Order: sequence, then structure tokens, then C-alpha cells
Amino acid sequence: PTLARARGKVLFFINDRADFARAYSRDFTTTAGRLMFAESQPGEDIEAVRILNGALSDFSEIQQAVKDGFIVRTRDGGLDAAQDPAEFESALKSGAQIISTDFPVKVDGVDYVMEIPGGTPARCNPLNAPTDCTSADIESRERLR
Repeated sequence: PTLARARGKVLFFINDRADFARAYSRDFTTTAGRLMFAESQPGEDIEAVRILNGALSDFSEIQQAVKDGFIVRTRDGGLDAAQDPAEFESALKSGAQIISTDFPVKVDGVDYVMEIPGGTPARCNPLNAPTDCTSADIESRERLR
């Protein structure tokens, strides 16, 4: 959906491929009548949300999944990003709509915090946003208060 159609809605997905997700999605065949999407793999009937945690190693697959219309979640690299930001930079460039972190705010004793460039929690997607898009077009800082 477009951002305008999705605004004000919440997406829930199961980050799991084990017994719970299998039962919840009826062996990965449907989530009809369910509240959450289940993590999916290519070719499954429930394809909607892809979890590709390796922003560097899965970069091409992330980009293709986004281009194919999937919601994609990846990770920032965690504490390793403090020493080598390549994973986080790759996540930003990949086009994944969701970048997870264990460090969204400063934590005592940890020298890393994930911050989206521009200082807002949302930004323009590098794969499919208009070239003149700015973070303020998506989420203004005034509306965050």
C-alpha cells in the first residue's frame, strides 16, 4: 500500500519460523482471519513479510523483496555496528522498511545507539520514494510530541 493508505495503521508480524508460526499460519498456507502476518519465505501462500537479518549478506535479496512489494525487516548489526557501521549502512541502503535494533536509545555502558540520519524515526525509502522526498514529508518532528 501507499504511505497515505497505510498511515494510522499498525502492522503485526510473527518473527518466527518454528511451531507457533506453523500452527498460526496453518502450515504457512494462510493468515486469513488472523491478526498478525507470519514471517514468510519465497513461494509460500502467506508471502507478505520477509525477515532478512543480514543487511550485508542479504542485501540483494532485501532489495528484490522490496521491489516485489514485500514488507522487509532487517537488523542494524547490533553492538558490532559500533565498531563497523557497514551492516547499518547496508540496512539503510537496502530499502528494508523496518530496521530493528537492540539500541534505539543511549544505554549506560554501551557506546552505540542506532539513529536514522535526519533524526526522525522514518525516512524516504531509497528504492521507491520520489527523488524529492524528505523525512519531513513522511514524519514531521512536530507531530512526534
